[in-house]
Amino acid sequence: MDTSEDFYKKRVADREIDGEPDYYIRHGNTVFLFENKDVLISKAVKSSANIDEINAVLHEKFVHDGKKAVGIGQLINSIEEIVNKSFQLDEYVNSENNLNIFPVLIIQDRIFQSPGINYRLNSWYLNIVRDKFKDKYEPNIIKGLTVIDIDTLIVWTPYLKEINNRFEEIISDHLFRMQNHKKINASTLEEARNQANNNLYEQISPISTRNIPFQISVDLLAQKLKEIIVN
Repeated sequence: MDTSEDFYKKRVADREIDGEPDYYIRHGNTVFLFENKDVLISKAVKSSANIDEINAVLHEKFVHDGKKAVGIGQLINSIEEIVNKSFQLDEYVNSENNLNIFPVLIIQDRIFQSPGINYRLNSWYLNIVRDKFKDKYEPNIIKGLTVIDIDTLIVWTPYLKEINNRFEEIISDHLFRMQNHKKINASTLEEARNQANNNLYEQISPISTRNIPFQISVDLLAQKLKEIIVN
């Protein structure tokens, strides 16, 4: 029997429900919606230094491809179902108002962990949810977008397993840093410039570079390398 204190995850089924998220986990009243995107961008676009062209490709690959919602668009559709009490994967959330909904975009290529990409994608995401939900949008319930690469998730796995809500803590800290606008308090122009640069870098940094009190075990890494070499 499912209760609000249990872990509840997406069931394995032969056929998916139309539009359901790639992965879904709930712990108590905390909901994690995951969409997994294996995206490639041409070398010509990546090296173009044309911000408009790069933004257009990012929007096409992660928001809407011109025909249907993808990635972020799919996450927003799932959030809309929860807000409208019509979410098919977990009946509990349809009867509960006090939720914390964390949308997470999992990417395969670490190039999308470059500084600024999560910040840009989160800006698009926030504009869409504010416009779509209007007075139903509550930032304390519908959290910002987290973009994380699969390699970082794998490396963090031992640390995340130590405490049930550790993943939520890391994401919450990342979102706070990304959305927090610090004021400049400096006595010289140079000091103000340094503060501004540091504040900007903290805002646009990807979650994979956030400082967490964890280092991968050298013994565990050596064991994994041995397994790869043997196989």
